[in-house]
Amino acid sequence: MHRSIRTRIIALFAIATVVIVATAGGLSYLHIYEYEHKITDVLGVNAARAIDAVLEYSITEDELMPGSPDFEEIREELRKACRELRMDYLYVFRCDVQNDTASYIICVADDDANDSRVARELGYGTVVNIDYDRERLIAGALANEDVQEALVLENEYGSMLSWFRKVDSWEGDVLVGVDYSINEQRNRVFTASMSVVAPVVVVMLVVMLTLLLILQRHAFNPLHTIASRMKAFKADGAATFEPIGIKSNDEMGEIAEAFDGMAEDIADYLHDIERLTTERVQADVEISVARRIQLGMVPERTELAGPGFGVCAVSRTARSVGGDFYDVFVLDDGCVAAVVGDISGKGIAAAMFMSMTAAIVHDGLFSGNSPAAVLKHTNDQMCASNPEGMFATVFACVLDPATGEVRFANAGHLPPLVAGEHVRTLDVKPGVLLGLFEDADLEEGMFVLEKGECLFTFTDGVTEAVNAKREFFGDAALVSCISEHAPLSDAGAAVDAVVAAVDTFAAGCEQFDDLTAVALFRMSA
Repeated sequence: MHRSIRTRIIALFAIATVVIVATAGGLSYLHIYEYEHKITDVLGVNAARAIDAVLEYSITEDELMPGSPDFEEIREELRKACRELRMDYLYVFRCDVQNDTASYIICVADDDANDSRVARELGYGTVVNIDYDRERLIAGALANEDVQEALVLENEYGSMLSWFRKVDSWEGDVLVGVDYSINEQRNRVFTASMSVVAPVVVVMLVVMLTLLLILQRHAFNPLHTIASRMKAFKADGAATFEPIGIKSNDEMGEIAEAFDGMAEDIADYLHDIERLTTERVQADVEISVARRIQLGMVPERTELAGPGFGVCAVSRTARSVGGDFYDVFVLDDGCVAAVVGDISGKGIAAAMFMSMTAAIVHDGLFSGNSPAAVLKHTNDQMCASNPEGMFATVFACVLDPATGEVRFANAGHLPPLVAGEHVRTLDVKPGVLLGLFEDADLEEGMFVLEKGECLFTFTDGVTEAVNAKREFFGDAALVSCISEHAPLSDAGAAVDAVVAAVDTFAAGCEQFDDLTAVALFRMSA
């Protein structure tokens, strides 16, 4: 459920107001209650003393007996004193400590209703029970102690605070008592507390409303504007986005300025994305075309067989368009030509450079030229038109199946292996990479491939395959792999064994480089 910041802040203000008011009210109530309690004790004690003085100097016990000439007048005077002293009840009684009783002499109240009631119920001679051992304050008053605190009484007349004082001028244990209503005391405390809390509440409300108005103008309204603009901001509307327009020199202004800058950056970013997407689509189309061209020139697998020979070639690119290539074909005189090359770099540029290189080498060998002459001519052509400064390593050979004679030339490529009963590396000079130097001196070599032997040519994607431990497959593993399958039965056995070994070695890892292998096998019969 959506809840705005404004609602939460108002709720926090309300909670804070309640807490502050409750705290202030509680503290003020406790303080006022303590103060009122002290004041009430002073009033009660003074009232008891005042009545004691009146009884001692102005009134005798006989005058308080009903039927005496001055009884009603004296009663009204006592009621008047009760009201002036702010007491609820005023009474005089004689104590009988031995029997735990007390006999009322007179009892008056400040208001008429209560006065009529006590006149009936607590008139002259009315006896009530008192536990003097329990009521220590009454006992203290009888002992002429200066009792400063009130006795809390719960009776049919309500909850009362009572103060007592002994009338020494009268014969016997006579006490004067005054009562003050606890409810009245509580009302006075509550009224005084509210007189303190009410201004606090008013001040808090004024402060809260003022702060809310300030927040509404300088925070809520700008935030609402920013939020609305953010919701309205869409990719297709980035070009037509208008600045928020908040110019305040505060955090809201900084947020608005930051959002305007972000929106402008997003618009630029979307334009760049659109441009890059167009370029990427165009590049993907070009790569797709180049890939089809490459697959047409360099199939993933080729098997070729003829009288006295067998050829198997595999090429697997690390990217959609790679730099490795191979070519195997039969010449008009029955000989077999095999070419393996590796172009520097990857991607479409390498594929185009590879296509040109493979085409020149193919045409030269097919025309019957020697491998060395073909590679020299290819190098001259590459140097004449090579603005990117690319280069290539190439190994080219021609096998005469009838005699086993192999004529070859190497231009910086890895030396091939010869696999028969044993596996050995062909002794071949490294030569010069094609495309770097004009008039390169490339020598031609020759050896005899015996029946049942295989000439295995490969690129560095075989020996430099990497496993999860970042280790290379290496030359030793390649020789060991072919040796395990020697003597070979055909060209495909060598290629399949090596590819399977590399895949097992690099399982779970991305192919690091293009992998190409060509096996040229001379059959026994």
